[in-house]
Amino acid sequence: MNGQAKMQEVLECVPSVKVPTGTEVKPLHKNSLKGLKIGWERSSAQKLPPKPCLLCGKDVFYKRANADTRKFCSRQCKNIFQTGKNLIRKIPRTGKTIICTVCGKEFYKYTSEIEQRKRRGCEILYCSIECRIKGGYTRARGEECSWWKGGIQKDRKGYLRERVYTDHPYKQVGGHVMQHRLVMEKHIGRFLLPTESVHHKNGIKDDNRIENLELIATSPHIGKVHCPHCNKEFTIR
Repeated sequence: MNGQAKMQEVLECVPSVKVPTGTEVKPLHKNSLKGLKIGWERSSAQKLPPKPCLLCGKDVFYKRANADTRKFCSRQCKNIFQTGKNLIRKIPRTGKTIICTVCGKEFYKYTSEIEQRKRRGCEILYCSIECRIKGGYTRARGEECSWWKGGIQKDRKGYLRERVYTDHPYKQVGGHVMQHRLVMEKHIGRFLLPTESVHHKNGIKDDNRIENLELIATSPHIGKVHCPHCNKEFTIR
């Protein structure tokens, strides 16, 4: 038996699968046909026909393990059938009902959510993201945000990086720029070039006072430092 005949014999188990005419079929291994038949028989046996819900009549899908216990399509139908009541989660008394400022819809928020927004310095005004967009909501950035802590970070080398929200030409990933370069740019009134470096005179990398900074236009970065003990001058990279 060639490969085409074997494939046609396998496809008899699955009528929905059709092989287009003119398609080259690779020959199967002698043990593949038996394994495929067993797998298809097991999968077809597990797909049991749905049965109607005892309350609404909708289809209920189940497995052999829960064929006896699966009688309802949802938990709501089960509660109504057993107790005669539609058990809905009650709204706790500690919350608050708020009216959306855009669509006028009433929605509920927990006390913890309201207090969390108060700590951020904002109020809950919209019921959904769509209403928030229509209402012209803009996220507070920089000093306007209640969580603002200065936007300054220290990298692994000990330099300070400051978050910048303006269009800076040399802004790093995340919107940060080296703080000593920002101080020098503010002092000279222009952006620094990539070939220009800022040197710390006392060697302390987080001391970004303008008196401690020196603009160097050489590459690589070489600067002069005065030793605080012996007052000896030496160069560092």
